[in-house]
Amino acid sequence: MVRLRPYRAADRAPFVALVTDADVMRFMGGPVPKDSAHERLGVFVAGGRRPMVCVRAAEEGGAYVGHAFLLERREPPGIEVGFVVRPDHRGRGLGTAIAREMVAIGFDELCLTSVMGTVDLDNEASIRVLQKAGFEEEGLRHDDEGPYRLFRISKPA
Repeated sequence: MVRLRPYRAADRAPFVALVTDADVMRFMGGPVPKDSAHERLGVFVAGGRRPMVCVRAAEEGGAYVGHAFLLERREPPGIEVGFVVRPDHRGRGLGTAIAREMVAIGFDELCLTSVMGTVDLDNEASIRVLQKAGFEEEGLRHDDEGPYRLFRISKPA
């Protein structure tokens, strides 16, 4: 069972390994430089997060398995869910569980009425994750990086 929690200093090595991996980060703007990854983790541990609204470490059985966040977007406007699962933990439904937990945090703790997800057209794994997590596709959009699919989930009435 996946659990989301605030970051700790002990997450440094697995977090840095995750976000500096070119294959892992290919759909998230590319790998983060190592010095920036160390700096980001320091900010997360200290409780900072902007422009992210919420940042969490994902763990299963006490092991760090991924990174999750809610991010404020200007275009399209709203709060977007983001998640990355370590390659050695993929294919077991963790991405879907992480997305569902982040949506619950958004609805229950942050009082959001909807959460969106944006996915590159060729990122089939993330498309399946969002669909399994209950997101509905709103269609294709374009930005400076090219076309993407927009998904959204709304808080039940």
